[in-house]
Amino acid sequence: MEFLRLALLFLHFGGLAAAAAGLALRLTRARAAGPVLLAGALTLLITGPALVAVDHALDRAVNDAKAGVKLAVLLAILALVVIDRRRELPAGAVRAVGLLTAANVAVAVFWT
Repeated sequence: MEFLRLALLFLHFGGLAAAAAGLALRLTRARAAGPVLLAGALTLLITGPALVAVDHALDRAVNDAKAGVKLAVLLAILALVVIDRRRELPAGAVRAVGLLTAANVAVAVFWT
């Protein structure tokens, strides 16, 4: 079970890297970055709750409030990314995706 947790954590970090790379490309107005950003956000959406579930199964300490806040922020990010795929968002909204992503990482790191 520990191997599963570590594999999910590895995939979660990969999703974060893909989301960050897609966002960096999107900030340069590259519309082709949309699929990378969406894939990264979806990876985070799948692996995040899976990590929480595995941690519960392993009887590890889990802060469910923190997980809920991170999920809510991720859903806001995902909503903006999906809207951006349908029609181009203004630059401010794209920057908001970046700020929300940074906020999600900050919650993960600083909320202990």
